[in-house]
Amino acid sequence: MSYTPNVPQIGQSLDGTRDLIRGNFQVINTTQSVNHVAFNDTGAGKHKFLQLPVGSVPTTAVDEMGIYPDNTKTFVGAATKSSVLMLDADSGSASYSSLLIPVRAAVKFSVSAGGTITSPLDYMFNISSVAVVPTSSYTINFTNNLPNTNYIVSITAVGNSLTTSSNVLVYELNVSYIKIKCVINNRTFPFSVMVQVSGG
Repeated sequence: MSYTPNVPQIGQSLDGTRDLIRGNFQVINTTQSVNHVAFNDTGAGKHKFLQLPVGSVPTTAVDEMGIYPDNTKTFVGAATKSSVLMLDADSGSASYSSLLIPVRAAVKFSVSAGGTITSPLDYMFNISSVAVVPTSSYTINFTNNLPNTNYIVSITAVGNSLTTSSNVLVYELNVSYIKIKCVINNRTFPFSVMVQVSGG
């Protein structure tokens, strides 16, 4: 069934347009229900999620921005092109496109004297647990496996003074976990470690 615009028109009778009007209402209901809460359900009209088909780069006016999927990018280490989310903006003097890199996992945890982790973990996203193995090294386990190991790991160690220094290292990447080493010098306990995994 397809949508029929411009119905009814002046001079048309209800008998001649009833089926077309009914069909239009059915098309509207079916279309609105895609990725939306249905009309008669709680929260009717709200988005369930945003689904963007691949198309052309949007043309934005001054001080506007557009978010769109792009499947023309090939990343180093990737066998095939994959769809990514882009942000296109126009500042008036220049326009630019930026890659919106998805956050796959994130966590903040505190380390007490002796290297033990203080519970609970903070700001967890897609993290099931953090284990100490051995001292100053940590295994961070993902709740849901990542699609591949072509991801970026950012680590920030929060010290206690200007004399605090840190050495951080990611020494194993896996779709289900990462292993990091974090050595903090000239610090007092507890100190915090923040980890974010993005891309992939």
